[in-house]
Amino acid sequence: MALGIIAAAVGTADMPAGEGRKIVIPDHKLFLVPCESEEEADFVAGMLNSSVINLLVASYAVSTGISTHILSRVPLPKFRNEDSTHRDIATSAKAIRKILASEKHTSVEVSKLNLAVGRLLGLDPATVNYTVSALKDFGIQG
Repeated sequence: MALGIIAAAVGTADMPAGEGRKIVIPDHKLFLVPCESEEEADFVAGMLNSSVINLLVASYAVSTGISTHILSRVPLPKFRNEDSTHRDIATSAKAIRKILASEKHTSVEVSKLNLAVGRLLGLDPATVNYTVSALKDFGIQG
């Protein structure tokens, strides 16, 4: 249980003993968004983890009751590899995932991600920076 959205890009992998592939089955508090590529999965996770989307969702949803309905309310466009902003979001999300795996600090990459999502949604940098501080009113670290 956490405040806000925590999205993760999950792929396939062999089990440690080599006995086949892991299967991801979301429970009642999780939902799955199927993606066609790793880059698309990183894009979706990046969009959902951004301060802009988290502030939007926090403004109308109870943090412990976020469900699939958010996908009909948040601006989550279909991933287009030819769009440089889509690629920027995917690249930042992937970099954050790798940094978190090594337990290093991610603030520079998180800032890049938030600014790229803001750019995609037509927000200026000052507005994006405001979303980070506004999330603190909801107890969410942006």
